Amino acid sequence: GEIIAQATEESIWEGTAVAGKFNGFLGAATGYLLPGVDATVVQSTASGAYVAGNIIANLQTLTADMAANISAVLRKEDLHIYMS
Repeated sequence: GEIIAQATEESIWEGTAVAGKFNGFLGAATGYLLPGVDATVVQSTASGAYVAGNIIANLQTLTADMAANISAVLRKEDLHIYMS
């Protein structure tokens, strides 16, 4: 099951429509998920990769950036923050 789950996860995000696969989100969204495309996208000023040593500081920076630009979003019940 784990091998199938991993292959499915990769296809969902990075898949290309070849050899029995399908277009993943990243391939299909090329050019559409760029920061600053519209007012709903906020590019945080947090810098560097998210690692155990800086995760809280980066989340605080992200929250401050969102509060300054789109504060109404912070009050949404279904707010999700995705990090890579």
